[in-house]
Amino acid sequence: MHLRGKVVYDVGAFHGLLTIYCARVARAVVAWEPNGRNRQRLVENVLLNRFSNVTVRPYGLSSKSARAEMRFDPLMPGMASLDFGVAAGVEHENVELRTLDSEEGIEPPDLIKIDVEGFELEVLEGATTTLRTGPDLYLEMHGADAEDKRRRVLAITDHLWKVGYRRILHVETASYITPENPETAAQGHLYARRA
Repeated sequence: MHLRGKVVYDVGAFHGLLTIYCARVARAVVAWEPNGRNRQRLVENVLLNRFSNVTVRPYGLSSKSARAEMRFDPLMPGMASLDFGVAAGVEHENVELRTLDSEEGIEPPDLIKIDVEGFELEVLEGATTTLRTGPDLYLEMHGADAEDKRRRVLAITDHLWKVGYRRILHVETASYITPENPETAAQGHLYARRA
């Protein structure tokens, strides 16, 4: 997808690598990062690059509005997770969660990137109305072990098919994923488009 003039949602923005990459050409980038330390670095990076087309949201996304405990290892800040099966580390932070469908005042997305360390399905379940607008999706697959990753990718694939996404590409193998062959995508990234 060419990003020039597009609207990009960066869910799980971390320090903003993808946010900054997209902001160079996109019309607007909305970045969600609930982890306070990561969000501070994200905001610093946006300011350093003088982007005026980036909005940073200080909470996470899920299937429902709530408060949750995020665990992380300060030596591995990119691995912070709300899913204790995936999370590693002894530090924690209480974070706010909202649904993507409840977000107001932002343009509909052309592309949504989701990298939330095992919480991908919950984000998708809270975005049903948003997904009806047909944005492309880029998802990173996570899990505690190989079996957990297979289970998660099956649930994600089933959900995407239910909401109309039929072109689900496993990026690393360049193969298309269906509910019948999700094990192919148990590791890596998915790029999904509506049929």
